[in-house]
Amino acid sequence: MYWTMIVALLASEPGDGSVRLDASEVARRAAIASTAGERADADRDGAKARADGLVVRFYPRVGLTARYTRISEEDPALIDPGIPGIAPIALGAAKPDQWYFGLQVALPVSDWFLRSGDVSEAGARGVAAAAFKAESERRRASLDAVLVYWNLVRIGEAEKVGAQSIADARARLDETNKRVKAAVASTADQRLAEARVAETEGAQASLGYARELVSAQLRVLLDLPPGTPLEVAPSDALAVQVTTIDAMVAEAWQSRPEPRALSEAEAAMNAELGVQGALRLPRFDVVANAQVVNPNPRAFPQKDEFVPTWDISAVVSWNVDALWSTRPGEDEVRARIRSLNADRKALDDGIHLQLELALRALRDADTRRTTNEAMLAAAEEGHRVRTKLFANGQATTLEVAEAETQLERARLGVVDAKIERQIGEAHLTYALGRAL
Repeated sequence: MYWTMIVALLASEPGDGSVRLDASEVARRAAIASTAGERADADRDGAKARADGLVVRFYPRVGLTARYTRISEEDPALIDPGIPGIAPIALGAAKPDQWYFGLQVALPVSDWFLRSGDVSEAGARGVAAAAFKAESERRRASLDAVLVYWNLVRIGEAEKVGAQSIADARARLDETNKRVKAAVASTADQRLAEARVAETEGAQASLGYARELVSAQLRVLLDLPPGTPLEVAPSDALAVQVTTIDAMVAEAWQSRPEPRALSEAEAAMNAELGVQGALRLPRFDVVANAQVVNPNPRAFPQKDEFVPTWDISAVVSWNVDALWSTRPGEDEVRARIRSLNADRKALDDGIHLQLELALRALRDADTRRTTNEAMLAAAEEGHRVRTKLFANGQATTLEVAEAETQLERARLGVVDAKIERQIGEAHLTYALGRAL
């Protein structure tokens, strides 16, 4: 997988060191570079480690013990049988040096049947919830980067319009200079033409500053080195099919990682409630011991040698206080479940709002594009007429400058409408849970 990612990254970088970007490439790189996603991945790995730690508790508990004991020396014990003619019997004294090597194995039998399933379920669901949260963070990072990308595209298109406006203004200045020399125009017309050139060039310089700022922002989001040249490639419209709002909400709930994260978290908490309930029940454990002791206290008489022994026990125990001591834990879990239900309601409201805003943005962009294209057609015709009249000495420089300004605004309006349409598509795609 990593080699595939590396090959894709190299393929997207031309030989001159610049990075070629379209919307999908920006989304992919931003998801990989997301620090919030990395943090969420770390949380997921931590959840998996905690889940593994809970499962390990149900493994057989094995203990090894080695012990050396030095006891005080005692005189041999005498047993008097109380029979005339029979001398007291001397028993050997306890050995002062004792060595013990033991093995203990405890099997939590009741836990296997009553708790292990719920614990495994809670752990697995918690890991899944953390994974969906990480996916959500990376999708959000992709959307943020795509929006910055479209702003960069907007600036690039505006610079094209600005370059055309500069060319028109300079052509008008050249024509005005000729008319001044021919004594058919005043120096006021010349100053006005010069001001128009300065205005368009100043606006173009401001766009250049904005492009550098947005490019720097995009480099940060994509984790690219400072100063890396960015080559913005044209992107096709996503063309998301718009259906009914209810159908789109249903798709979002099925596809987005946030609802799935909430569902997994709730399932984990329900399993945790089962674990808490099992704590109230009696426990059943099987405990086995094996030891080699020198001298072994079970051997009689004691000898200075290692003697092996073993035992096995079935233990039933019941912590009666668990009947009331587990209630705070259960109440805390139920409170977290209620909090999740509130989060689910807030998410549902948020999805509805995101879809409504995205659909409204698309409708507004389409309306603005239609209006602006009509205004552009009118502005182009007005500019053509004013330019022709100016060439025939029937229009002033001020009238031509106003026509050029209207034409520039109309061109920028069409550009803005196209970009807003793309931004609306990105918001709608994100809200539906589809790939950007």
